[in-house]
Amino acid sequence: MFGVLDNGSDVSDALDSAISAALTLGRQLELPPGDLIVGQSKTFTITEDDTLRIWSRGDTRLHIGAIVTFQGTSVAPANLHLADAICYGDTAINIDNASVIKVGDIIYLGSDTPVDTGYGYRKQMIQRVAAVGGNTVNPMEPCNFDFSPSETIVSVFRSGKLILDNLHIVNGGGLTKRLDIRRMIAPELRRIRLEGPSAQHDTDVLLVGQTESLVAEHITCLNSRYSINLSDGTRNSVIRHVVARGCRHPIDANAWAFNTLVQHLTGVDNISCIECHPCFLMKYEDVYDVLGPYESQGGVVLRSIGGHVKRAVVHDPSGIVNGGPQSPLLLSEYQYIGQLYDRTYEDIVSSTAVLGAGDVRGLYVRNCQVPKLSIDGTSSRVSFVEVDDRSTGTHAITRVSQRTAPRAAPIVLTPTREWGAKGTPIAITGITRTRPGVVAATAHGFSNGDVVRIDGVVGMTEVNEREFTVANATTDTFELSGVDTTVYREYSKGGAAEPGMMMMTISARQVLYLGWDPKVEFEAIIRKTDTALGATSKTYPVKLQLNFGIQEAARRMMFVTLTAYSVSRGLVRTLYPIQVFQGSPSNLTLGAAVSLESDGILTAVVNNIAPHYHSQVTAAGGDGSQDYDQYYATFDIVTGVTKVSDPVNLIKLHVLEDRIAA
Repeated sequence: MFGVLDNGSDVSDALDSAISAALTLGRQLELPPGDLIVGQSKTFTITEDDTLRIWSRGDTRLHIGAIVTFQGTSVAPANLHLADAICYGDTAINIDNASVIKVGDIIYLGSDTPVDTGYGYRKQMIQRVAAVGGNTVNPMEPCNFDFSPSETIVSVFRSGKLILDNLHIVNGGGLTKRLDIRRMIAPELRRIRLEGPSAQHDTDVLLVGQTESLVAEHITCLNSRYSINLSDGTRNSVIRHVVARGCRHPIDANAWAFNTLVQHLTGVDNISCIECHPCFLMKYEDVYDVLGPYESQGGVVLRSIGGHVKRAVVHDPSGIVNGGPQSPLLLSEYQYIGQLYDRTYEDIVSSTAVLGAGDVRGLYVRNCQVPKLSIDGTSSRVSFVEVDDRSTGTHAITRVSQRTAPRAAPIVLTPTREWGAKGTPIAITGITRTRPGVVAATAHGFSNGDVVRIDGVVGMTEVNEREFTVANATTDTFELSGVDTTVYREYSKGGAAEPGMMMMTISARQVLYLGWDPKVEFEAIIRKTDTALGATSKTYPVKLQLNFGIQEAARRMMFVTLTAYSVSRGLVRTLYPIQVFQGSPSNLTLGAAVSLESDGILTAVVNNIAPHYHSQVTAAGGDGSQDYDQYYATFDIVTGVTKVSDPVNLIKLHVLEDRIAA
């Protein structure tokens, strides 16, 4: 134990001597039982060929009253610089002098350039060196930031092995009283208890910076802000089997830490176990978290570029549905990086946690039982969402493409009648209480048989949000065909009549899941009856709602096959190829109709096909220019028979939608 004694005095110098002796002799350091006070700042450098294991038999409390640092060594000349700019994804780093760098070293690129608006974290990255040739260094992984020579300082480190085993480390109270591990390669923490002064105290117990491949197992986190703070580009950390109580976030990745995996975490009375600050690829798996009853935090706040949460149960006794920021607030010039990463939520159960995301390419949600999935494509920059049929809370996904697919066959809802506007609303100046009612609307332009929708009337509110057929139209008036308004209230003022039609709306609801198939195929019945058509020609306005979005731009083809059958006039089947989103989001091409079958004197055609987008207030409005809008089509089915007494027994649409081959 090299003279480190539990006598109530400061053991800083004794610990210094003991660690130096252990390194010199190549021995392990066993700490004695009791309370050991380290009140002075100390730095212990572990060189490339050294291994330092500090351990106890489980009854040692190490009280940290200053910053105590374990670190690797700096091996390159001070202030190395980039020779060429680095772009995201590069696998070569050219510097002005790589003569002392070797395989296995850590290369650190730091800049004062901020990346996000929320915390102002500066741009930084570490990489393990895979190869060196001249002044070119090849990292083991692609670079995850852009760096220019003018903004970047380059440092290189290497280290020996650090193992901390079966220790109880206590923060003396304050951000400058902690244990630091910096510039290390593959340090190990085993059976470590990290404790702050009181619940959610504004302290870090352990800070890990510029470090590669930390492994921590069987960790207890108590009464601190961040018991483990992974910072300054720390990369590829794995932390398993954690118990946390009284912490703000027991394990926090920030300052662009990269690829952190936390597994098997149980928390009680924390603000949130699943929370991080701006970083890359933060991953939580197998978490059970009971939040403090006063927190109302929701419990899942992933401010990470990419990453995932899998198999988590979060209970918030406050019962308040809540969700904090779900992404780093990237500056505009760095938002493209977020679009290179996806996020996954899988098997999450919470009555209060709101799941969200921002600055990611895709969000995948599988079997999540939560009150709300909060995604707004306008502000959060999420390109698409895939949600399976077992997840809840999908009502709050807005203005973002939901990329979905059928697990078996899609569910085709029974066609319903839906209002479709077609023209400019005309102001109403009066409505009589007569049989039928007469509407006054200056220069309305309507013709007998037109269908209008009335809304906004004050007084005679019975006519609001209803459709009426125009009859006996004059220049400034028209009748509401067959409508007795004598039983309605007196007209007071206001209102408008909007021309349009009732459309047959077809919606194919696919079973949502990951690994989607871009092909969808279904049938919808427009008419099935033995009654006569009642006219020699009849038009059925149709709205066909599909669920694909901008991620399929310029890559969709839709085939609509129209089948009509009359027991007295035969059968007709016609195929209409419709090319969707070709060239630009608002361009739609109708291919030449192909006659598949014709028997007897019956006609059935598709006319007036047009593209529309879910952002539009009406079927005729909007420009469909927003990337996050989804698509639907409107068209007319027109059938014709010889006699008004001829029945049209069946009108059926078969829809095949698929991706255009590259």
